[in-house]
Amino acid sequence: MMMKTSRPLATLMAAAVALGVVSCSKDTQTSAPAAGSTASGPAKPNLVLITMEATRADHLGCYGNPQAQTPALDRLAREGAFFSRATAVAPLTLPSTASILTGLYPPQHRLRGNTGYFFANTTLAEHLKKQGYATAASVGARILAGDLGFARGFDSYLESRNAPRSAAVVIDDAIEALKGMKGRPFFLWVQLDDPRAPYEPPSDYRTRFANRLYAGEIAWTDAQLQRLFDQLNASGLHDDTLVVATADHGESLGEHGEETHGLFLYDSTLKVPLIMRYPPRITAATKFDGLVSGVDMAPTLLALMGLPALTAAQGESCAAQLLGQNVPGRDAAYAESLMGTQAYGWVPLHALRTQDEKFIDGPEPELYDLKRDPSETINLVATDRTAVGSTWRPSMDEALRAVGVVEPEATAARRPTKKRRDAKGVVAAHNLFLRADQAIADGRPEQAEPMLHQALARDPGNPAVASLLAALRSGVSPTSSAAAGTFAGQWELGNALHAKGNLPDAAKAFRAALAIDPKSAEAHYALGNVLAEQGDATGAAAQLRAAVEADPKMAEGWNKLGIVLDKANRRPEALAAFTSALEASPDHADALFNRAKLELLGNDVTDARRDLDHLLKAHVDYPAVKFLEAHVCIAENNAAGAKEALADFLALPNTDPRMKAAAQEMLKTIGG
Repeated sequence: MMMKTSRPLATLMAAAVALGVVSCSKDTQTSAPAAGSTASGPAKPNLVLITMEATRADHLGCYGNPQAQTPALDRLAREGAFFSRATAVAPLTLPSTASILTGLYPPQHRLRGNTGYFFANTTLAEHLKKQGYATAASVGARILAGDLGFARGFDSYLESRNAPRSAAVVIDDAIEALKGMKGRPFFLWVQLDDPRAPYEPPSDYRTRFANRLYAGEIAWTDAQLQRLFDQLNASGLHDDTLVVATADHGESLGEHGEETHGLFLYDSTLKVPLIMRYPPRITAATKFDGLVSGVDMAPTLLALMGLPALTAAQGESCAAQLLGQNVPGRDAAYAESLMGTQAYGWVPLHALRTQDEKFIDGPEPELYDLKRDPSETINLVATDRTAVGSTWRPSMDEALRAVGVVEPEATAARRPTKKRRDAKGVVAAHNLFLRADQAIADGRPEQAEPMLHQALARDPGNPAVASLLAALRSGVSPTSSAAAGTFAGQWELGNALHAKGNLPDAAKAFRAALAIDPKSAEAHYALGNVLAEQGDATGAAAQLRAAVEADPKMAEGWNKLGIVLDKANRRPEALAAFTSALEASPDHADALFNRAKLELLGNDVTDARRDLDHLLKAHVDYPAVKFLEAHVCIAENNAAGAKEALADFLALPNTDPRMKAAAQEMLKTIGG
């Protein structure tokens, strides 16, 4: 057995989660820069966070790759710190990015796949905005849609709904955003989508990297980043800005049989680059060998900036260690993959790693010595199976409870059935499905059918493969699996139709998604929204109740249910729904506003004031909060307070014309 710790691996992680604190919580006290101190940098340093799609650490020069052409990132590492053991929480974009921006594990922010999810947790952007920061994002990935929660807290969120944006466009917009925020402390998030399959760098890079197109994508991305760094230098901002570059996950490139990413939990897809440059605090050419997870990003950055912590974050700040303090570091890091479960019905996978070991929990458990076997090819369970039952699985159980994974999911990973397969045995079916899907998207459906037949031969009854094949046989000729019968496809189709205002067909698509996965809280929620817009209050309420039954922590579902019930004049039930939303997410802005409104209508002024004060504290920039405050002040016989609140509300830009007219009329009534 390779593990040498005398206590369960997850103890420190569980404590951090349970207490809502970070293991190095004193970072914000002992390492915070003094206001105005030139030795520690400005009191509110700028932050540029760069996240790159599917970028392996071992494909950068600073991580020891002599063939890499990444001079911009290599220089960033020479002038700052690079982390040798940075790991993602999941090998997928949405869950990993959400963890970076919130400091929460996927079971807590609930983005556990790339489709069918949204989140309402406090983001780094929201937190910094409260500290007086200007905020902007320039995003390349189409799936990182702002209305999924990623735009929360950003003054501007530049994205594309139709197709991924190239690195050149993303950096152009990022440079313009920088110019617009000059003069204020700022937070800029730059998300680059180019290093992803299919690997198609610009023509000159295709020539230079003819046999290494993935490396060409990374070199192209690096060249675009140099333009951003040049702008920071030209603006005199570089040394007052904490610049961070990382990836959401890596890329398998065929290792362990996986062609891209998303399915497995090996380091090929979990180990990511992490580089930080901030001259006032970080010594140049620092190599940090401590274990760091994606959930640690926000806590660490805030500690380095000397700013208040995200109180709900589950991650651990490593700032004190990075700055040379003798404090304990992260004990273990958790990661998960539900892609096989959601797409094909296979078993879920969970992983727990320490500095030099990794345990992957599944029907065939895996244990690797990462120091001696970095490629994870020698499964030590074969020689020491007792370590699984005596140490690793108890530690995994503790970690799963700590991050919020419920028991059925954990046990499913250990009990395969004919339908719930172990992904290791059927990865070829996954690769064939992805190739077929890409062929359809490229307008080559005739090439897709043979690949789908091969996939079914390897995994008979695979629902995603069977539904896509059926669509092709019917002559539908879908442009991608989004027009076929997969859950993800129907979900995406429903969202696209909803965005276009085609409510009847959107409802059909969401019902088709529910036929594939009847317990999907997100699909019930989406269908409930569509039915509400169609005026079917009864149907909407039924779908929204199904959503919150499937996921009682879905604050958005409870809030929407409350809205539907309120419109149906079922106010006691609506009030209970808003209360449930706030039990799931105590700072939920809409639920606070909606409950306060109902409390006020019910002459419960004390409770309305309580919720209003909470809303003012947590979301002072909430669009209608001052309008609500005016009504509460009137109920309290505080005409002066009402006038002041109305004046503040009317001074806001882009106010809803109807609410503005109502506020003006109210001001006249009370003599304003």
